[in-house]
Amino acid sequence: MNCDEVEDLLGAYALEALPGDLWADVSAHLATCSKHAEAGELRAVASALAFAAPEAQPSAALKTRLMDAVRAESSPPAAVPKRIGILGPLRQLASRRAIPYALAGALAVALIALVLTNLDGGDSTRPGRATVSLSGENSAGAVVYELEDGIIVLDAAGLKPLDAAHTYQLWSIASGKPSSLGLLGTAPNGEALAVVRVNINDIDSLAVTMEPAGGSIAPTTDPVLKGEA
Repeated sequence: MNCDEVEDLLGAYALEALPGDLWADVSAHLATCSKHAEAGELRAVASALAFAAPEAQPSAALKTRLMDAVRAESSPPAAVPKRIGILGPLRQLASRRAIPYALAGALAVALIALVLTNLDGGDSTRPGRATVSLSGENSAGAVVYELEDGIIVLDAAGLKPLDAAHTYQLWSIASGKPSSLGLLGTAPNGEALAVVRVNINDIDSLAVTMEPAGGSIAPTTDPVLKGEA
């Protein structure tokens, strides 16, 4: 894989919207090439997506993790990129529906622009934006809904790491009926970040459950995170 090919994939790489083999190829290239400093910046800014939301009483651990990510923006990128758990339906769509990686990259740029706008003093309380706080016994999360774009960002911390036979799954619930919004993975570091499109006006709540690997048609366990929309 050459530098030009890697440059075209950096946006999708930052959101982990690449298939596993391709993600590994890009990671291997970045580990030996110093010409892609923006890769570290993209992933650091993406990890700070939760700052696009109005204040929602995050846990102390979540605050620490996000502040570390923001500080990392001004530091040289690590020689070996670290996976920071930016997971979710974008990865599934890229692999199952053959959405061009450039589209995922464009979404990455749009999301980063949203983050930077708010970090620079953007009005996070303007009409059209709603925030949903998800809570659980040992975890906390925050969801941001941007009415103009219909984008929800879920950032969760404090999750119990799962083995390969299980995964976390995100659900929207309307009139008591759950609909899957995608898989969040095993949360090896206790963290998960998902970017999805959903009309929050059509749902009553959001929830995260633990499911068998590959996901379930409907929740099979009690939610580890839940919040009213």
